[in-house]
Amino acid sequence: MTLLSVSHRTIDIFRKAYQSLWILCKSFVIGVGCNVRKWHDAGDGKPEGESMSVVRKITGSIVVLLTVLLTVLLAGCASQKVDWDYDTERSLTGLNTYRWIEPTQESQKLEYQFEALMDQRVHNAVDGVLQTRGFQRVDSEKTDVDFLVNYIASQKTRREERQVTTSFGYGFSPWGLGVSTDSRVQEYEEGSLIIDIIDPETKQVVWRGRSRARIQENLSPEQRIARINEAVAKILEGFPRPEK
Repeated sequence: MTLLSVSHRTIDIFRKAYQSLWILCKSFVIGVGCNVRKWHDAGDGKPEGESMSVVRKITGSIVVLLTVLLTVLLAGCASQKVDWDYDTERSLTGLNTYRWIEPTQESQKLEYQFEALMDQRVHNAVDGVLQTRGFQRVDSEKTDVDFLVNYIASQKTRREERQVTTSFGYGFSPWGLGVSTDSRVQEYEEGSLIIDIIDPETKQVVWRGRSRARIQENLSPEQRIARINEAVAKILEGFPRPEK
């Protein structure tokens, strides 16, 4: 399972850029259409049908280009959704050492992830972030630690509804260009990665970070590692407390 991360702000920028480009192209086509009519009324020698054919070709090319552009942007912008939750009555300051929870039958019932490659990649990513911040990993169960770490990975099928362009038309109407859209429902797989910080004495979760994103298929091992590193880094941005 691999997570793809692009911020909501990035997607909003893409959408606004697309909308602006669409308005510009629409204005361009309307302007060309008006000029064609002026040229025809002025007697430029070109048949009106031939001139309008050129305008329709330009319009068609622009609509196709914009449709392809939007499709590519939406396909590449599978937004990573990150959220955090924590015990507001528990202080998370002064933490220094941690240990991973070892697999147990109980944790398997809770659907903890034990797929070998995934498990190692998540461990490496979490260790990398925590140790960069000065936390020290302790493997010996005989040594007391300040907190325990574990993670849950899962996936589920989701459905989304999209508005897609099905046809377009051009005329000398006040609006110039008409576009028809239709709703399409598509299923996709969403991956979820949860990182838990646990009290070593009570065994209660005191902090939880979660990332959800559309799963990408056919990725290379290097790409999978990069996606996991990115997801883990985003999650742990909120540890010990997310910035407000």
